[in-house]
Amino acid sequence: MKFVAFNLGARKKNEVVEVTLSSRAYVRLIDDDNFSLYKTGGKYSFFGGIVRFSPYHIAIPRDGNWHIAVDMGDKSGKIAMKITATAKVLRR
Repeated sequence: MKFVAFNLGARKKNEVVEVTLSSRAYVRLIDDDNFSLYKTGGKYSFFGGIVRFSPYHIAIPRDGNWHIAVDMGDKSGKIAMKITATAKVLRR
């Protein structure tokens, strides 16, 4: 599956990430261990889901290293980078 990813680095619980999309897509907030599984097609856990409106805000659930992955939710690789996405941690 093709995807666009952003490494958010070490984040604190309740920090908010803003994701901006050019079209509907799946947005997944994934910790380090699960991101490795996601990239290799294994079973993984994440926060988020299908996002239809932008910008999208999601809170970090616990301290740790986090990633945002954006994909079309299929295994065909049709994303072909047709989607434009940005992710940033908002200042408090």
